[in-house]
Parts: sequence; structure tokens; C-alpha cells
Amino acid sequence: MIGPKHYMNIRFPDMTLWGSDVGHIPFLENREDLEKAIDYYNAKHGF
Repeated sequence: MIGPKHYMNIRFPDMTLWGSDVGHIPFLENREDLEKAIDYYNAKHGF
């Protein structure tokens, strides 16, 4: 098991952290915010 702040010790090239007020199913809980995150990622990486 890992804690909720485990991500703070991980760095990947071109990593994007996106904070959102959702649980395990963001596509149902906050679809609009998930779409913003996907759009941001696509724009950042030129997709």
C-alpha cells in the first residue's frame, strides 16, 4: 500500500499532475474536469 502523498517522490519526464475533487471514477464524478485534463495533456504533447 502507498499513502496519498506517494506521488510527491516520483518524477517522470513530462509528467503532468492534475488535481481534481474525485474518487476512483472521475469520468462519472466530474467528467468536465477530466476532459479539461485530457485536453491539457493533448495540447502539452502536441496530439
